[in-house]
Order: sequence, then C-alpha cells, then structure tokens
Amino acid sequence: MFHTLRKAQPVYELDTSELRSALWLLTHVHVMQYLLANTRARGNGAHKAHHHGEITRIYVGVLRCSEPDNLQRSKNGWDDFTRLHDISAAKLTNRLDEVIGFDLDGYVDDEICQKFFMEFRKIAMNVLVLGEMPSLRPTETK
Repeated sequence: MFHTLRKAQPVYELDTSELRSALWLLTHVHVMQYLLANTRARGNGAHKAHHHGEITRIYVGVLRCSEPDNLQRSKNGWDDFTRLHDISAAKLTNRLDEVIGFDLDGYVDDEICQKFFMEFRKIAMNVLVLGEMPSLRPTETK
C-alpha cells in the first residue's frame, strides 16, 4: 500500500481509514505528550520540541516509505522533515488555541488530541503528498 504513493495522486485516494489508523497508533502518545507540554502547568519547551519532531519524523517516514530513524542521512528526507516541521509550526503548533481551541489552562483529553491529529494529518498530506508549499503566514480561522 505505501509503496504506491505518488505525488500526482489526490489526498482523498491516499487518506484511507487504514492509513489514518496506523498514523494514529504511531503518533497518539507523542500527540498527548506534546499537548501536555503546552499546558501552563506542565510547560516544557524541550518536550514540545521533542514530540513535535517525533510526530513529524513519523509522518515523513510513513508517507515517504522510508525508515524514520534515517531521515537525517538523506537530503530529501531531511528537506521533507524541515518543510513539514516548519509549516506545521506556522499553521498549527504555534497557534493551538486558534486552530483547535486548545486551552493552556485546561485538560488534555482524547477530543483535543483527535483535533490536533486531524489538523496535523491534513497539513502533512498537503505538504508531503500534494507537494504544496503553503505560505508560512497563519491563515484565517473560521
């Protein structure tokens, strides 16, 4: 399944429930830990950076059919990692309150984790599969 991914295919053909489930299983602990590190009570910049990097690494590895631990050894892998990391920071992780309604003083539960996961997945699919190069400026929220 993963070996047939091509840039020309639309996201909806690639974004199967099986792929979503696999990515959720691979990233849900990192998503939860990332969001916990963003709360005021447990704010930790090192944990934020680590878990954002891990989520990004997993997405690039899965969508590029490469070993996530070897991304730094490949120029294309590192370029993809950097691009997704920077774009997801600009579009999501630097704006959690605006994009997913994250409350810095609230609790991290399954609902907020799912919102984060769905938004990150959408960004990753657009960047890595469609090859979009969106502006790093924040977009207007609805």
